[in-house]
Amino acid sequence: MHVLVIPDVHLKPWMFDAADAAIKQESPDAIVQLGDLPDDWGMQRRPEAYDALYERAEAFLAAHPDTYWCYGNHDMSYFWDAPESGMAEGNVLRHVQERSRAFWDKVPQYRKAFVHRIDNVCFSHAGILQVFIEDEGLASASTDDALAAINQMGRDELWQGFSPLWARPQGMADLDILYRPQELFQVVGHTPVKYVREEGNLLSCDVFSTYSWGGPIGTEEFSLVDTKNWTFRTIKAGELR
Repeated sequence: MHVLVIPDVHLKPWMFDAADAAIKQESPDAIVQLGDLPDDWGMQRRPEAYDALYERAEAFLAAHPDTYWCYGNHDMSYFWDAPESGMAEGNVLRHVQERSRAFWDKVPQYRKAFVHRIDNVCFSHAGILQVFIEDEGLASASTDDALAAINQMGRDELWQGFSPLWARPQGMADLDILYRPQELFQVVGHTPVKYVREEGNLLSCDVFSTYSWGGPIGTEEFSLVDTKNWTFRTIKAGELR
């Protein structure tokens, strides 16, 4: 299958406009969004920015109901009342919690998860590490059972640095720190990178995040992943019409 990957959005509703154009151009077999819809630099008291984001995300969901959505740490912070950098503050916090929950309630249950698997490719916000699997007592479980267990976990298991919400395996992916690296290819966001980067069996796609002054860190490209051959190519958002 050819899967269009939409990485971390962070209050950029225009990314869904570009994704619509990419879908029209490429006709992918599936679409995966890697999480972190809300929050960005200096937006903590800007409810209109959150409203614009969720309105556009809901329209995208309506147009593409089969999209797979991954939870990110910024998404779950509003569900779990977990402090997070850049999250809404003051009176805006409750408003964003309500908007976030209303959006996720619209996503079909089987289309939202911490980890989605298509063929032998795992899509998650931050990646699945072997140490996390071992710490959670899942080392002897089958791959399907381990992923199912992760998708049933809550704050106690996942709000920590080695979890699929928080892991940062970039730069270490060749050291066999990933879960079952001979069996699974992993596609992640979470850690901003300057370009879509393949390291071993890890593909890092967070190339739309910005510096605190607003400039882009990365190349602002979507990835089109071949889940059979574990190959990919990129599509520049700025060149889509």
